[in-house]
Amino acid sequence: MPQVEIGGNDVRISDMGPDGNQSYGAYLPAAAYNPADNEYQVVWYGSDNTGGLQPGEFEIYGQRIDADTGAEVGVNDFRLSSMGPNGDADFGARSPAVAYNSIDHEYLVVWAGNDVAKGLFEIHGQRIDAKTGAHVGDNDFLISDMFVDGFSPAVVHNFINNEYLVVWEGSDWLGSTLEPIFEIFGQRIDGETGAALGTDDFVISDMGPDGDSSFRPFNPAVAYNSTDNEYLVVWYGSDNTGGLVPGELEIFGQRIDAASGVELSPNDFRISNMGPDGDTSFSAQDPAIAYNATDNEYLVVWDGDTDAGGMKDGDREIFGQRIDGATGAETGASNFRISDMGPDGSAFFPAYEPAVAHSSTNNEYIVTWWGSDDIGPLAIGQKEIFGQRIDGATGVELGANDVRLSDTGPEDSSFYGAWNPTVACKTADDVCLVAWSGNDNIGILVTNENEIFAQRVALASMGLFIARESRDDERSGLALQY
Repeated sequence: MPQVEIGGNDVRISDMGPDGNQSYGAYLPAAAYNPADNEYQVVWYGSDNTGGLQPGEFEIYGQRIDADTGAEVGVNDFRLSSMGPNGDADFGARSPAVAYNSIDHEYLVVWAGNDVAKGLFEIHGQRIDAKTGAHVGDNDFLISDMFVDGFSPAVVHNFINNEYLVVWEGSDWLGSTLEPIFEIFGQRIDGETGAALGTDDFVISDMGPDGDSSFRPFNPAVAYNSTDNEYLVVWYGSDNTGGLVPGELEIFGQRIDAASGVELSPNDFRISNMGPDGDTSFSAQDPAIAYNATDNEYLVVWDGDTDAGGMKDGDREIFGQRIDGATGAETGASNFRISDMGPDGSAFFPAYEPAVAHSSTNNEYIVTWWGSDDIGPLAIGQKEIFGQRIDGATGVELGANDVRLSDTGPEDSSFYGAWNPTVACKTADDVCLVAWSGNDNIGILVTNENEIFAQRVALASMGLFIARESRDDERSGLALQY
């Protein structure tokens, strides 16, 4: 697999705590593009040393990024959440997601946090003025009411009805069950006011018998279909249908009518097929999804291992499936493979946690992931961010194979790395922002000191628009330049 030269160094976005101190860090970024101001909004959770916060006390932070120059806009590392009293690490926020509202020119940032009681996590939200970055409406407003826990939220905006759909994994008591059920839940949110719409905490998934925690879903993702005014929610989990057994993880989905919140598919439909049914050695995890309005279809991607094509247990790669937007039926090749990390049959070069976005100008997707490869001088276990262009009309790979996008630490060193990528695209010129959490050796950063980094990617060549004089000057010139 050829290594494609990347032009320039990874740009650091976050600045959590003093450099050189591993007690502070930034994790799990999410990004959205705002075409009105031509900006990206990047959010993450992290621990900082401002405002009386202590190491290990996690809150949600954000940074606006100019889409044409890459320069930071507005307040640096502005804080979005306030979970519990400052200085108490028993309270905190995790796993943010963000969506842009083109009608009201706002963002909605959502996260899982414990604010009232130690260990009790609910889904919270904050509306943000896209022009100024100022908070709008109630601070840290409560979205879920789970009685037990809610985690891993995702959010999308529906510009036809001007509403958001927030989804998450959680556990709750429903009906007459004596044990909490573990399912995917959802809440519609009014885009103008932030008020809850429709049924509170409505159940989306139906994994196994109620009350049986052997069957449960995880890590949902959601996309909005503007052609049919509906949502597609996807997740990974174990179910008791079609010969599947407890602990056998696959990707599932459910279509939701945007006007009513009613499910459109009679049952949770299965999307992935990793290995033979009944064998827990093979699995699919961590789905991501993007909607393609040009062809009225979705692309669902995930990481998984299978026994097909020379692969074996533990040999994880990125896979994809195109889904018809009107019917929910699979289209094109079934469970097609996207990544090609290292030699087949080797578990030393895996790929994990994909992200995906669609760019309408040339009708293509960009899929990103983190993993370890055997190209060039990369060491076994050296984690970097990779990407692949996918034709929106055919599902065929475009351009170079498995393009390396990050450049963390010295080559041939596994002490530095990049993971948890997110991607958002400015479709007018087919340029995307890829951001990730990682540790690097720029400036005085040290091993295991996590911050948020990014690259702007030109899809036409999967090249980068970044110029740098030296890594030592990384923080002195944040603007990414053509």
